[in-house]
Amino acid sequence: MDGSHLMDITGTRYVLAHIGTRMLFTAQGLPRDYVNEGGWEQDRDGGWNWRSFTKNTQVSCVGNSVCPPVAAAVVKANCGQLAEREDLQCLMN
Repeated sequence: MDGSHLMDITGTRYVLAHIGTRMLFTAQGLPRDYVNEGGWEQDRDGGWNWRSFTKNTQVSCVGNSVCPPVAAAVVKANCGQLAEREDLQCLMN
């Protein structure tokens, strides 16, 4: 079953499936193009190098993130008049 497991609880069978990091991003409300696989770091010579994040780091970042729709609702409720960016206006309505 491709990484899934079966579990019986009081006669009912459940499928426990692996949730990938991309699914966690979606569940958290992050956009499809959200990048959490790594980041750019500048070296001593001024060059830039890509550093990949481990899966543990990626999951930790998602767990510590703020769900964008919730953040937009808080801003709308408290200071909606301050929203200036056009892409945020759709979240404020």
